[in-house]
Amino acid sequence: MMNVQQAITYIKSANGGKMRLGLSRVRELLRRLGDVQETLRFVHVAGSNGKGSTCAMIESILRTAGYKTGLFTSPAVFDFREHIRVRGEWIGEEALCTLTEQVRAAAAEMDDQPTQYELLTALAILHFAREGCEVVVLEAALGGRDDCTNVIGAPLAAVITSVCLEHTKILGATLGEIAAVKADIIKHGCSAICCENDGAVMEAVARRCAQVDAPLRIASCNALTPLGGDLTAQRFSYRGKVYTLPLLGAHQLANAAAALAAVGVLRERGLIITDDAISQGLASVKWGARFEILRREPLFILDGGHNPQCAAALASTLSAYFPCRKFTFIMGVLADKSLEAMVQSVLPHAERFFCVTPDNPRALDAQALADVVRACGGQAEVFGTVCQAAVTALRAGTPACAFGSLYMMGEVKRCFSSSC
Repeated sequence: MMNVQQAITYIKSANGGKMRLGLSRVRELLRRLGDVQETLRFVHVAGSNGKGSTCAMIESILRTAGYKTGLFTSPAVFDFREHIRVRGEWIGEEALCTLTEQVRAAAAEMDDQPTQYELLTALAILHFAREGCEVVVLEAALGGRDDCTNVIGAPLAAVITSVCLEHTKILGATLGEIAAVKADIIKHGCSAICCENDGAVMEAVARRCAQVDAPLRIASCNALTPLGGDLTAQRFSYRGKVYTLPLLGAHQLANAAAALAAVGVLRERGLIITDDAISQGLASVKWGARFEILRREPLFILDGGHNPQCAAALASTLSAYFPCRKFTFIMGVLADKSLEAMVQSVLPHAERFFCVTPDNPRALDAQALADVVRACGGQAEVFGTVCQAAVTALRAGTPACAFGSLYMMGEVKRCFSSSC
């Protein structure tokens, strides 16, 4: 049997690591594996931002309510195995190896070979079925319509989080076009939840719901009343009850509104979720690299904000918690991002930028990033590795924030740990 590294290498190298949208390959692969997705119940989440946090909140609440949960998210931030979790625990090394062997054998019989993400999705669903998960929370990686997580039938609930202009060459040039692609996770027989979005997004989601006769619930931030907090958690009230959420920032309240709306739908579908389970599930949720404070003195923040909307949320959160501080931003991005808008959002909070190249084939070169930062009026230094930038920032002893791509968060955290 292959070892863990061999299993990961096999999955990552599939199809040369290239992305191919479409459902035909994953459908065939799962058919060869027994169509195990048909034995599971799902909550399906799509959107541009907030998907992972919303998934984490829903899963934590369900797990606290006593359900055996599965959670599938991407990208992996700290370890490959974190893509796939049962009851909050990463897939074990032995299970990863055993199931990868099984998936590889099934894929070997296919004429049209599956991609990395298709193999991973099939493996995750197989693991959830083998473990007897009662509810699986599934995050769509790209879009929705042709994302391979959309191989499932009607979920219990389909959630659309915040939508922004992203991957326009693939998903569409307008918010309405992008939202229409994401809204295709909504199917006849499920209930839909949508965060408050731009009007074009809301129209696209409502149109899809009408097409498949799915009831639509709007998750409004107005239903939540912020009650303050500190660097450990924020508090808010919802329908007369007070909740604690350890994920910081106003944008996380929008994600909480979506999670709570989804839980309301799940209750209507017959799941037993008490008020205490909701309260305890939210209070205990963990989701790293989302305005995660790694150290107080000197202050060091980890934030996977990867597009202009995320950068604006980061700037807003910095203003709320640290209005008078200037930060060293350790920044690395993928080449397909709207870079100038990201830099301009955080520039008022910046003392300087340490520019790096994330470990991803689509990464923008650190020198090109530095050129953009300087053109925007910022001070930029180029570093050969993420670790060098993180260690330099730590040793400087001034406030620092690593952001720009989730793909570099794990390396920052590893360097941070080894340097403390």
